[in-house]
Amino acid sequence: MPMISYSTNFEDVMLNRVFRDVADGTYIDVGAFKAEQDSNTYALYARGWSGIVCDPIFAFESAWVRQWRMLRPRDKVVRDAIGAEVGQTTFYMCNFRGLSTCNRAIVDRHVAAHSSNTVTGGSPVSMVTLDRVIERACDGKAPDLVCIDVEGGEGDVLKGIDLAKHRPKLFVIEAYNSGDLTPHYHDWEQLLFDQGYVCAWDDRVNRWYVEAAFARNLNGAFDFPPNVTDDFLPFKQYELQRRLEDYEANRATLAS
Repeated sequence: MPMISYSTNFEDVMLNRVFRDVADGTYIDVGAFKAEQDSNTYALYARGWSGIVCDPIFAFESAWVRQWRMLRPRDKVVRDAIGAEVGQTTFYMCNFRGLSTCNRAIVDRHVAAHSSNTVTGGSPVSMVTLDRVIERACDGKAPDLVCIDVEGGEGDVLKGIDLAKHRPKLFVIEAYNSGDLTPHYHDWEQLLFDQGYVCAWDDRVNRWYVEAAFARNLNGAFDFPPNVTDDFLPFKQYELQRRLEDYEANRATLAS
């Protein structure tokens, strides 16, 4: 059976290539949002991976937390925002939940660009750093993968990890503003370059930063975009196919 791709931009297809030989790796998914559809890490979880999923929206959407615990019981759920320091911050809830953020300027841009976007007044949430998450939830061991998608707060997340001490093999970081695809990676990627990471891929949504030593063992994983040779099926197509099969089975039952 082909691999099911749950990601919005086939990120998990690329991740499957990069970590093709790693059966039980670990991740921290910052701005994890949904457990299955649109997730960069669910396909890895299905292969045996596990990790930490972080999103302040979990403090307000308990049904989503239940879904995570049902679909992905090996994962640990963190309901805090991830940022540059330990403390508190303000979280702004957008009616399109994937645009919710701790960055008020980004919220205002979304609302100005699309009249259908609305934002709930800011709510206080706890904020922790990646360093603290690694120390407390990962027993001090850096994960293989860190995904960051926090609608404008990516630089603050990176400021909260000591990359001289904790060295994930790969960062996948949203690098373009969701509304208009303007880049914002120039504001923070030097933090990674200064610690020996190289940009190996840009998929027009994310930029992919690989630890220099790990980059030598990639065997062409970033030579081409996702394509037919990866033998994958987009999740939405998989869902339609499954519904069609159910429909045909029900029709056959009624006709018998």
